[in-house]
Amino acid sequence: MLDELPHGSKSIIVPAINEYLIGGDTGGTAYHGLKHYPAFKPWAGGQQYPMRTGTLQRGWQVRGDLYRQTIYNDVPYAQWIHGNDTQTWRAAYGNWRTISTIIASNMKGAIRHAYAALAKWFKKKGWK
Repeated sequence: MLDELPHGSKSIIVPAINEYLIGGDTGGTAYHGLKHYPAFKPWAGGQQYPMRTGTLQRGWQVRGDLYRQTIYNDVPYAQWIHGNDTQTWRAAYGNWRTISTIIASNMKGAIRHAYAALAKWFKKKGWK
């Protein structure tokens, strides 16, 4: 499918998809994607949840060129919160989703976001 698009369009699509999957910040709050923090869920027995610092949220980044990009998080404990096979039971109990679950639930939105970015690029180029 992507091979049939005009030259240069992948440089619009790939960053747009990754931008959506990471999630945008609106006043410090991400409403979707990897940066989204789940609602607070108190522990049984009245234990307090550690204070959220936003470090994990700010850790999500993209590396690579415009055509091949990788989403990553260098925060040391990210694997224990979002890891598909390494998530702790406390993270799961606290409503934290795994990275594959987050990406799967945001893929339709990411494709819509990429389509909108591509349409804007086509319009700028004067193409239909």
